[in-house]
Amino acid sequence: DRETNQQTIQNAIKFDDALRQQAKVEGNIKFAFNDYFIRNVILKKDGSFILTGENYYTQSRGNPWNRQDYLYGYSSISSYNNYYMYSPSGYWYRPRGYYGSQTRYYYNNIIVMEIDKNGQLSWSNVLNKSQFDDESDNFLSYQIMNAGGELHFLFNELERRNQLIADQSITPDGVLKRNPTLKSLDKGYEFMPRFAKQVSAKQIIVPCMFRNYVCFAKIDYT
Repeated sequence: DRETNQQTIQNAIKFDDALRQQAKVEGNIKFAFNDYFIRNVILKKDGSFILTGENYYTQSRGNPWNRQDYLYGYSSISSYNNYYMYSPSGYWYRPRGYYGSQTRYYYNNIIVMEIDKNGQLSWSNVLNKSQFDDESDNFLSYQIMNAGGELHFLFNELERRNQLIADQSITPDGVLKRNPTLKSLDKGYEFMPRFAKQVSAKQIIVPCMFRNYVCFAKIDYT
């Protein structure tokens, strides 16, 4: 409670085997959530909130003293924590192969759940995806476009050796919808959905790369 500065509700939610089976990428379901990190907390007017988490980990080969490869692949100085560290003009920018080792980034399934105002799990669902890249995770992960009636999850998906922006959405009651891939994508552009920014109720701006130039794409929802 903001006025009394006291906690109002505390509750532990046990994930059952069905949810673990749905969320796991590989291995035993007991460890299904070991590599999940909280990405978004979206508050709702009725006091409930939507929580999203993403399965993320790295694997490194070569130099064992990579300071950016601490627990789960990044430390407090990692470029993951700051958008500007990805920029070639940024102080902490690291070109590929900087550390003399190879790091592969994996970004997999997304779990979405709604917690009601009493701290109970209302519903949950899992968006299945499989992404990886070497030495850079700029083009991995996802971004949310809040269209009011739905939450759109935008992320790159490999199709016939081409990266297309997939659009999967969650309705207010937790139903998953697989929408067609976005249209009018020009060839040669590599999109970075994780750095996208929603600028209006129906519009989102997505950074992209084209022949080593940084540019921006505008996506309009009707």
